[in-house]
Amino acid sequence: KVNPADAPILTLALTSDTLPLPQIEDLAETRLAQKIAEVPGVGLVSIGGGQRPAVRIRVNPTTLAGST
Repeated sequence: KVNPADAPILTLALTSDTLPLPQIEDLAETRLAQKIAEVPGVGLVSIGGGQRPAVRIRVNPTTLAGST
């Protein structure tokens, strides 16, 4: 059972002098989190922090309203 209000029992910080941040994030999500989740007794693995790519979109509301 997992109680989201419980404090984490393990917190890891990842850094690298050679890898860019997006690659570190990818490794943490695809490999590290998966392996930790496979450990018996682990109920929840969550990844936090890092930088997520953002997309900005400019929309002309008049043109948008006229399209079907």
